[in-house]
Amino acid sequence: MPAAGRHARRHLAARAARWRAARLAAVALVGAASARACWLCALALRELRGTPAFAANSSVVARGLVTRRATAASILQEHDRFFHSTGIKMTEGTAVAILTGHRSWRESFRVARRNAARFTHVAPAWFMISADGAAVHATESWAVRTLVAPLLRAPPARALTPVFSFRNLDFRRFLPADNRTHDALAERLAGLVARRCERSWGCDGALVDVHVALHERASSARHFANTLVRALAAHFHAAPPAHQRQLLVAVPAYSDSFRREDVAELHALVDSFVVQTFGFSSAKRPGPDAPLPWMMHALHGLVPAEDTASARKFVASIRLGGSDFREPKGMTRLCNRTRYLELLREHMPQLDWYAEASEHVFAYVDEKNATHSVYHPTLKSLHDRLGALRSWGVGVALDELHCGLDYWFDLF
Repeated sequence: MPAAGRHARRHLAARAARWRAARLAAVALVGAASARACWLCALALRELRGTPAFAANSSVVARGLVTRRATAASILQEHDRFFHSTGIKMTEGTAVAILTGHRSWRESFRVARRNAARFTHVAPAWFMISADGAAVHATESWAVRTLVAPLLRAPPARALTPVFSFRNLDFRRFLPADNRTHDALAERLAGLVARRCERSWGCDGALVDVHVALHERASSARHFANTLVRALAAHFHAAPPAHQRQLLVAVPAYSDSFRREDVAELHALVDSFVVQTFGFSSAKRPGPDAPLPWMMHALHGLVPAEDTASARKFVASIRLGGSDFREPKGMTRLCNRTRYLELLREHMPQLDWYAEASEHVFAYVDEKNATHSVYHPTLKSLHDRLGALRSWGVGVALDELHCGLDYWFDLF
């Protein structure tokens, strides 16, 4: 065979060998990447499903933990031991799990999955209205929303109603005192929200958070909010009965912009009014976050105590996080689950029962010798609120779900 032919043959053989080696390397890389992706998905799904790790054989009531004489030691010992029968629902009527906190979505979804049977609605904070009201932005990626939507909707009877927040909308700039401007903006936003709901997999409706709008500007915000709700109801209820979506509206506890007459006007259009019955105190007025008498008075301002049929359309929002006030009237810091437990471990404080507010409070001194007062939910404070709401027929919405201690959910 001529030398040129042998050389060409060896060249072709070498090229074929290199091709086979490259193909095998590519297959190996793809296999490794697929295995890693499957492993990560398995870890994510296991985390989201919230496999019980510290299940107890009895509830917090049977264990005698619902008491005014709560101690730091008992909380630290029992907070992660929940009753294993998580399918038992203690709260009748509407129960909404509001999943907030971009950095804590794993904890929120874990809690929501573990206590799936306790909630009729789950409302992740997924959407935000832009400052000019021209767009609806997603606060979580499409991949995250697609992955967790079927998990959050289980069991099938539970409704997925994402939160649409108007917190970023610049009302002073884009909501002048002109009702025609309000109508145009409300109609446009209603269309944007409705389209987002239609395109979001598994979405059964929306929780429209307009309570910030109602606080911002009294008379103009009132007209805007009512117009928005009517426009959204028209979009949601125009579909055939099998495809109609639920409309939940978050409103403030006290506001001149939302009154009992507004409830009467929108009552037939809204599936539930979620009343923000927390936030009573602030840095300028340190104290309990949601005094029980104040909560009930706020609800009575919107629905008569004797009207039990209307009361069932109301949901009282309970914040599961607490507040850390530096005295006197200094800095205020939110107190989530992690910080609350850290403070208890570090200082082992005495918990005092504030009877007028039906809340626990404790004090500690920081490294700069400044005194702090911490108001935080406990089993007793939650038990009292849930009992008052059940007796009236009002539902409950749990805000800042990721802050909740595991054994609290025995009460819901």
